[in-house]
Amino acid sequence: MNLRVTENDIKVLEGVYRFRFLELVQIMLLIGTTKEATAYTRVRRLKQLGMIGGKALLARGQAYHLTVEGMKLIRQEGREIKIGLGSYEHDIKTAQVLLEFLVQGKEIITERELRVEQRGIAGHWPDGVVLDGKKKIAIEVELSDKAAVRVAGIIDFYIKASYEQVWYFTDSKSVEVLLGRVIKQKGADDFIKVKPLG
Repeated sequence: MNLRVTENDIKVLEGVYRFRFLELVQIMLLIGTTKEATAYTRVRRLKQLGMIGGKALLARGQAYHLTVEGMKLIRQEGREIKIGLGSYEHDIKTAQVLLEFLVQGKEIITERELRVEQRGIAGHWPDGVVLDGKKKIAIEVELSDKAAVRVAGIIDFYIKASYEQVWYFTDSKSVEVLLGRVIKQKGADDFIKVKPLG
């Protein structure tokens, strides 16, 4: 087995670390391939090297995360994460949205990175941030209904925050209607937009 770690291996390890875990389809985006077999061969080798672990998920295949050895290789510290199903769908769809921006050449900041950067500061974190030139766009992925008062609180946060735009992504009609109503009530529809997911 070839033990040499390549530039694409590092790209995969760093990408998985940034999002905590990824599926094969996101790893394909990371390394710029449309061939599932190419991404799978790379992931399998990294698993054999002990850099990546996988969790089998019914009807979804595998979700991949870094081992402690994988973190050490990219000079990060931490414990091996446990992949829970509670927020899994939200987290993987957020990763997909942000990675699509990355592929377009935009710089992204994940929620994990925001929390590290702003450690000790209370408040709301977006699911990610896209940097488009000098424009800072907060990204939110909403899959299920929240109470209108909670949505209003988040919109109030964004009205006072330093983001030029906020983009909500959803695949739920009821969420889209709720967001649209609250955003309009708050007079924030000039910079907060709701977009289809997927």
